[in-house]
Amino acid sequence: MMTLTPYLVFALALLIPAAVVHCWLKRHPQVRHPLPWYVWAVLLAVAAGGILHADGQAKQAQQRIENSLLGLAPTYASDLIEHGVLAINLHTPPDDPVYLNLIERQRRNLKLNPAIADIYVMTRDEQGRVRMLIDSETDYNRNGIYEDGREARTPIGEPYDNASPGIYKGFLEAWSGFEDCPQTDRWGTWVSAVYPITDDGKVAAILGIDYPAASWLAAAATSRNTTLAIAASIGLILIASSTTIAILNGTLNRQKELLVILQAREQAARVGSDAKSAFLAHMSHEIRTPITAIVGYADILRTSAVSDAERAEHLQTITRNGNHLLSVISDILDLASIEAGRLATRAEPIEPASIIAEIASLMDGQARKKGLELVLDIQLPLPATIDADPTRLKQILVNLTANAIKFTQQGSVTIRVAANLIDQLTIEVIDTGEGIKPEQAGKLFTPFVQGDAGMDRRFGGTGLGLAISRKLARSMGGDITLTSQLGQGSTFRLTLPVRPGTPKNATLTSLTCPLPTPPARPDKATATGKLVLLAEDGIDNQRLIAHHLRSDGWTVIIAPDGKQALRLATDARQNNNPFHLLLMDMQMPVMDGYAATRALRRAGFRTPIIALTAHANPGDREKCLQAGCDDYAIKPLDYDKLLNLARTWGISNPTAQQAA
Repeated sequence: MMTLTPYLVFALALLIPAAVVHCWLKRHPQVRHPLPWYVWAVLLAVAAGGILHADGQAKQAQQRIENSLLGLAPTYASDLIEHGVLAINLHTPPDDPVYLNLIERQRRNLKLNPAIADIYVMTRDEQGRVRMLIDSETDYNRNGIYEDGREARTPIGEPYDNASPGIYKGFLEAWSGFEDCPQTDRWGTWVSAVYPITDDGKVAAILGIDYPAASWLAAAATSRNTTLAIAASIGLILIASSTTIAILNGTLNRQKELLVILQAREQAARVGSDAKSAFLAHMSHEIRTPITAIVGYADILRTSAVSDAERAEHLQTITRNGNHLLSVISDILDLASIEAGRLATRAEPIEPASIIAEIASLMDGQARKKGLELVLDIQLPLPATIDADPTRLKQILVNLTANAIKFTQQGSVTIRVAANLIDQLTIEVIDTGEGIKPEQAGKLFTPFVQGDAGMDRRFGGTGLGLAISRKLARSMGGDITLTSQLGQGSTFRLTLPVRPGTPKNATLTSLTCPLPTPPARPDKATATGKLVLLAEDGIDNQRLIAHHLRSDGWTVIIAPDGKQALRLATDARQNNNPFHLLLMDMQMPVMDGYAATRALRRAGFRTPIIALTAHANPGDREKCLQAGCDDYAIKPLDYDKLLNLARTWGISNPTAQQAA
């Protein structure tokens, strides 16, 4: 029977927020249109579909229980017949060996199937009255003790006047089935499976299997409520998305009105705003497309039976789209930080040849997949060092090289580096692609703009990479320029200043690809038996990080906060079984990772500690190292890099092999 309260709560959880948002949008000064009719139509469809699907899920949950009991009934009946149940009658003494054996088998079956409340056999006397035949002690409260009263063994022949219609039907018509209408007797309230035990074609007894009615109803409620919660989340996401779009549209409309008034004086700003307006539609595609794939394939994995190969393919699709979505969001956040003046670069002495070779090695596999040759051309002599931000320099070079590979269909991509006589380092990324028209080349370094309107459809991307790269180059005192010839390719030229008097490196040899193959990760067996303490308060992250570590051979101990991590590390050292490595989340309740790390170092622990943090701003890495961490990994985690870090510090590092 359908319970209306959860469905009513579900409907109100969708419609009340929608109505409140609708009224609020109508009063918002910048919003011209509240929630449109099609949003209401989709909400009603979500509500109706959620109710129908939830009801179906509830029925399926109960059907699974019913099928299980109906499957067990003939098995139990056959077992009873085989062990002499037909020889038991109302006059059988309670110490009869066959009877006692049957009692013991019932008790054993109850222990093997703890979800079942009771198993029993009934018969009828000459007057047609239903009587108990075989009913063992039943540990209803699962405390291991058979208490007097309702848990004691029912004597042979005790009348059972609460027999359900299904039991009588079983005696009269040899009916077997499931009674889903709860029945109450002195032992409790149950739903039951009924199965006749026959002798020469006549019903000699009835086997009953009771299942707690409360658990039966709870299974339906849990399945139903879970489905309703998912449907409600979808509806609320729709409301939130529609509200955001309405506000954005209102804001954009207001901006357009102001731009019309200021058109004469704000021509350049108007061009930029028009680009941002076009970008919103493009971002809608760039963000919604991977989200659609992620949600769709996750739903397939949740609701459908798929093969191992299909499951692997679906998971790969979810991962690929998640990484793409993360890249889009990172580009937007980087540009926003640059324009707000919050993304600073730091200058430190770095070896340009080493970084350029590293980038070429990293991008070589991507070029090979497209059948392109990636050439690294170093023109000597080069400055031994330059003052630049290594992270941001790598970001620029990866962006330029990835763009060249992306827009080149055949031929090669060359990374050429040289220093001129005026102490300037020049890094050129040269491709043999289709080239860029002069009128398009001027737009490439404008945020949200690609070479032409069709490029985003053919190649994808946000159109932010070159704008970010140029801003980063200029923040380091350099610049990025472009020369291109249609049909012959393009050259992006990065220039960086070199401090006067910097020694030149003339010992390198000019080299080209193929590049050296990166060393393979050590054999997985080398991590076997190594003990790692994972301090992480998020349960989902605990499971995910621990899964990757265990798959690599680590033994993982988990602490939900810094205080417990400190206690576990101390206990392990006192027990002469210290951890080889600590992975420390820096934001935790009770005691955060910074305080826990400082406490460990003050206590004399030398165990390597790797910081795990979602903070990626300049200075965050130094903050972790100053607290006592040995290295630093940024969330969302790249698990190949994390495992390499774990191996580097937890296996190869001599400190990891000593008592902490």
